[in-house]
Amino acid sequence: MRRTWIKLFCDRTLHGTCFTELEPDERFIWFGFLLLAGDGTVDGKVCITQNIGYTDDQIAELLKVETELLKRAKKKCAKFEKIRVLGNNVIEILNWKHYQSEYRRQKPYREAKKEERSPTPPKEENEKREERREKREERGKSNPELQPKVTKKEEPPLLAPFFVFLAVQVLGWEEVLPFL
Repeated sequence: MRRTWIKLFCDRTLHGTCFTELEPDERFIWFGFLLLAGDGTVDGKVCITQNIGYTDDQIAELLKVETELLKRAKKKCAKFEKIRVLGNNVIEILNWKHYQSEYRRQKPYREAKKEERSPTPPKEENEKREERREKREERGKSNPELQPKVTKKEEPPLLAPFFVFLAVQVLGWEEVLPFL
């Protein structure tokens, strides 16, 4: 299941085993594993599908790190029982459900809020809205007072007489008369 967030415990991360067991660059890989597991389609696993994992080169490319660093961090994370590497290089985050349980608990609330904010209302709502609009239009047609007031648009004043006058002044009547 793809997530938009994962939960990190400040005290456990800062003062727990993560900082004592892993070097700073290895910690980034650990957090990368957590993020990839949260973003993946299989809960708590870094993989392409349920049984097919990424190669080390692919994960290194995703995390924008060197492959050697990734391999070193993966080995340490497995040694300290943060991950388990399954067949086909599927990486399982150990205790994922224990630490990420909040996501599942809040999911119904997030979905309910999403439905409240939904930009496209359900089909029934659209139909009701359309019926109300049609009724308003019908009422407006039967009552002339509700019809919009249409005012005749005034035409701008003709400029032709001015241009004729100007042409006569500049060119003279003999030149302008054939065009009139």
